[in-house]
Formats: sequence, C-alpha cells, structure tokens
Amino acid sequence: MNRIPFTIELPNQPYLNDFSEGLTATCYYTGPRFLKVQVRESDGLVLEIDAEGETLVDLNSTLKFAREGNYMLTIDAREHPWEAAYLSNHIESSVDNYTEELGTTDADGNPESWEYSYSQEGNPLHQIYYINDIFYKDGAFTRPTFRAHQHSQEKFWETVQDHIEMAHKEIARGITVYSEKELQDLENYKNVVENLSAKYGDTLHWKIPFPDIPVIKP
Repeated sequence: MNRIPFTIELPNQPYLNDFSEGLTATCYYTGPRFLKVQVRESDGLVLEIDAEGETLVDLNSTLKFAREGNYMLTIDAREHPWEAAYLSNHIESSVDNYTEELGTTDADGNPESWEYSYSQEGNPLHQIYYINDIFYKDGAFTRPTFRAHQHSQEKFWETVQDHIEMAHKEIARGITVYSEKELQDLENYKNVVENLSAKYGDTLHWKIPFPDIPVIKP
C-alpha cells in the first residue's frame, strides 16, 4: 500500500478563511499511485474518478472513454498526493481538534468551551474545503473553495429573536394548555435565549451553546 506524505494547511479557526498562523498537519495518501479522472472541458472542473491503478498498465487495463464535453486526465499521486487524497478519499490523517475557551460559564458555573473535531476516519480536506470543487487548468490544479459556515451571524440572531417571540407566545397560552412545570420550562428557556446576546456578545454564532427547546404543544 502506498503511504505518500503531504501537508495540509489548517485555518486559524474552523470556518474562518484565515491561514495566517501557518498551521499545518501531515497526512498520507494511501491509494493506488495512478488515478484516471474526467475533466470538464468548459471550465476544467475535475469530475469523477473512472479508474485507479498501481501502474499505468493496471490503470489502462479497462478501456475508459471521456463523456461528451470532457477529457481524460491521469493523476500521479506521487506528484499530486493532496489532489489524489481530496478526490479519492484514500487518506490517513491525524489532525488535532480545535478547542477554544469562551470566557463564559454554564448554569452550574462550569467554564464553557467550543470544540471542533477533525475526522480521523473521514477526509479532513472535505471539512476545510467544499467537495467536488477542484479544477485543472493550464496544466495545474486550483484549490477548492474554502468551506465557510453555512449560516450567517445575522441569520443566527434573527433565529434567536424568533425563539424569544415563540417563548412569549407559548407562555401567554397559560395553564389551560401547559402544566406548571411546562410553563416553568418555557420561562427558563425564554430567560436563557433573551440573555444570549448580552452573555456572548460578538462570539461567532456556531460556538454559542443553544438551549434545548422545551415542549411546544399544538
């Protein structure tokens, strides 16, 4: 089995497209040496892998044809282990998780932190970059688009406001709908979500612990 080392660059923090701290991790490409892929002629997007082989003879043992609008490209993983690992998922990695203390405490007084886990079994490149987004143009590969968080800070706080309004509405329905315990759960929930902005300020929204939603009755 091949075990070709290569370096991946890590962002300073997950979801932030900032690599200024120069963080890196060593990974290994563990698949066959050669890959044959389809490339879209119009823009150079690398499509699916059609064949793999340890030698060119192995690679070409099964005849493959490019679909209309594509051409075939052979990738040598010894020359391009990063790209081969990204495309094939033949990868061995051990990337340290990211942990950050938030400077806040939970309801029990314990310090709060946020942790992001890089997969040890999956492909960390797909956590950093979008998949199916690598291009080959003018004889060179271009790196995929960085994977930012799918929700914006603004959208998060809009959602928080929606939850505050929902809690007020449900509490107003009163004892005819909810038990005393359920109303107290709703009151506690309302207090927590109303305090999120004051407690966490400019903390990036994906790091903010969000309380469990209490029972909402029809």
